[in-house]
Amino acid sequence: MSKSIVFEVAPELFKAWIWVFIGTDEKFREWHEDKFGVDAGDCEMYGATNHVVENKKIGLRASVIWLEKFNGSPSSIGTLSHECIHASMRILERVGVPVTLAEHEALAYLQDCILKKALKKLKKKGMM
Repeated sequence: MSKSIVFEVAPELFKAWIWVFIGTDEKFREWHEDKFGVDAGDCEMYGATNHVVENKKIGLRASVIWLEKFNGSPSSIGTLSHECIHASMRILERVGVPVTLAEHEALAYLQDCILKKALKKLKKKGMM
């Protein structure tokens, strides 16, 4: 894939902003700097990552999911789902919702919401 894909997923729950970027590490870092005014830092890049970006100057806090590639395969969907779990955990931590073995429904619903919204956008972009 030579062209990068970028879109926002905004789950109604917890008023969270999540950006999904699919493309090379180099393109991701360029986009990240341009979009948020901060570099992606030293996050480990193993073909996918998730982190929270905060720019207090512009009043922005968002989760960012980066995937090097996505082709609609079960493996690609699994990687996206994995990163959606990380984003969900960070959102729940921010709003003070505990996630435990006894209390995990919020995590399940939020991850489901984020993943479905991302997959719908990928389908619209012809990636599924």
